[in-house]
Amino acid sequence: MRHVTEKTRTRVRKSAERKRPEINEEEEQILKKAQIYLLFEAKRPMFWTVAGIREERGDDGARRWIIAVHLRYPTGHEGYLGDLVYDGTKIAELTNLALMRERAKQIAADPERERKWYEHRASTVRPRKR
Repeated sequence: MRHVTEKTRTRVRKSAERKRPEINEEEEQILKKAQIYLLFEAKRPMFWTVAGIREERGDDGARRWIIAVHLRYPTGHEGYLGDLVYDGTKIAELTNLALMRERAKQIAADPERERKWYEHRASTVRPRKR
C-alpha cells in the first residue's frame, strides 16, 4: 500500500503518429488526378478523398495503380469506401458505386462520428454576445 505522500511516476506517452508511406512525384500526380476525378468527373461528395496508392503489374506486365478512397470528415473521423484504378490513361472505379455508397452510409451512422462532431463544434463555436 502506498502512502499519500509518496509520489507516483507518471509515464508520458508520445501520441501515436500515423506514418505515411513515401510517395514519389509520379504517385503524387496520380493522386491529384484521382481527387479531381472524384470531385469533377464522377461528381462524388467532397468528403470522399483519395487516401493511398499502390502500384501493381497486370497479367500482361502493364503497370496500374490502385487508389484507396475514404470518407473523411473534418473532425478526423474516416472510413474506407473502396478503390479506383488508374491504368496510365484513365481512372475508373474498381469498387462498385452502390457498395461505396452503402459503406458511406454505415460510416455516417457511426455514433463515434457524431460524438467527434459535437466535440469539434463545441470547441469551435463561440458563445453568443448578450
